[in-house]
Amino acid sequence: MKFISLIYNAFGKIGKSKRIDLKTIYHSIISMDKSEKEQIQTLFMELVQIMEEKAVYADCLYYQDFSREIAFDKTSQDISSSEDCGVKLRAFDGEQFHEYGISGFNAEKLKNAAIELTKDLKKKNKIKLGIDTQKLEKDFLEIGEIQAEKIDLA
Repeated sequence: MKFISLIYNAFGKIGKSKRIDLKTIYHSIISMDKSEKEQIQTLFMELVQIMEEKAVYADCLYYQDFSREIAFDKTSQDISSSEDCGVKLRAFDGEQFHEYGISGFNAEKLKNAAIELTKDLKKKNKIKLGIDTQKLEKDFLEIGEIQAEKIDLA
């Protein structure tokens, strides 16, 4: 929100015809379809099973980065956006962590990467991880105190 107001202050009033619906932008960036989340979760459970055949512990991290730049001046307006995603696979053999990163999200490539990561691993029981097995709800949406619809850009 501050970024938009900085642009607004730097380049002057945008005008009523060029209003930006910040709430719509915010929710389009933040929200992910429930079925998409379930699809990722199911695939990650498969990947963890593959890796834990040869590792003591395994996990997956999905990373998605979305950015949008909005710039206005006296002669033009420029709006551009970019999106990138990737997955980090991590396996612990009892002695050290092994990681494999892959850009994009392709289930077949991820399964092959999980196999590749663990093909030479052997379980070692040298170090025990003190991992809390209590299930936590990590997926949440928090609405900020500044309400986008109350910001006047005109």
